Amino acid sequence: MVNTLRAVSWSSGTLLIALSVWAAVEYGDPLRFLPGVVVAATILGLPPALAYAKLWSRRGSRYLKARRRGSVEMDATFVSDDPDPNPDDALASIAEAVGAGDGSDAVRWEPFPEGEGLMVTHGGFHNSFVRLTEGGRLVVTGASKRTRTLAQFVGDLREVSMRNRSNNPLLGPIPVRGAPRWFLALALVALLGVGVGGVANAAYPTDAYNTPEKTVLVSYDARADVDPTTSPTEATLGKAAFMTGALSEEAVEVAWEKDGSPYVVHDARQAIEISRDVRAQLRTAREGSLTPAQVDRAARIEADLHAAERDVAAALRERLENDTAGRYADEIRPLRRHLLRLAERPVRG
Repeated sequence: MVNTLRAVSWSSGTLLIALSVWAAVEYGDPLRFLPGVVVAATILGLPPALAYAKLWSRRGSRYLKARRRGSVEMDATFVSDDPDPNPDDALASIAEAVGAGDGSDAVRWEPFPEGEGLMVTHGGFHNSFVRLTEGGRLVVTGASKRTRTLAQFVGDLREVSMRNRSNNPLLGPIPVRGAPRWFLALALVALLGVGVGGVANAAYPTDAYNTPEKTVLVSYDARADVDPTTSPTEATLGKAAFMTGALSEEAVEVAWEKDGSPYVVHDARQAIEISRDVRAQLRTAREGSLTPAQVDRAARIEADLHAAERDVAAALRERLENDTAGRYADEIRPLRRHLLRLAERPVRG
């Protein structure tokens, strides 16, 4: 799951960065899309940040325990101040010297993530470990009181000064494990959704569409740029059809609004804005060279557009006739007449 979590982080963060950069080029004004990059950086940085937080929390705990215990050396870590003079020969020399002495029961080679090291056994079951950092410093660790004696012996043998430290240089970041990793993966996916929604809102800074609708509109623009099977004309017609569907929804919203709600006026104005957007998309498509199938599709979209405009106008009329428009009736009447005029006006292009 650690690898899966890393994959979720990198794929989500990279996708959001790519989307933000593409949107900055596609729609202009790059600063609008900077929040998307910030969210992407959060997605990429959150897992390692938590891993390092766990590491430093453990180090802090070890330091506090060491301070409370004073001279008692339990779970001790001794690190040489300087690199070993001859790190290539250090472990072999230590193994030979420890094995020849009488301060331990046994010494043997053990594999560690950074390479081979030594395990020294004391008193039958207590172990201490001797390892080398990448930079050549000696590290002696163990949960035995004899670990200090071993560290002093190693320091004298290799002519380096060994100090007790709370930070083990061989201990790397501690990945998130167990149930929290699943919650973290879900959180990263949620952040991706927030970031994509932010990019969509920046690309279409209007309240005529909600965030999911804006995301769909951005997807049409993206497919026109990156999908070789989708032509710009097909993407434009797809956006026009989708916007027409959003316009139809405005009739439902008008009917559902509470009596006397100012949102009836808001919905009517949104309907007019969406109608203008659909017409702009149809004109753009018709300015190019359309195939017969695309000509038919554009005609169907225009017919649906006029039907949706009439539906919204009918919903507004019902609010007026039922006397549920409240004090906003005078604002609604001209908006309704405007929609009726639009329904009779063909799209030129």
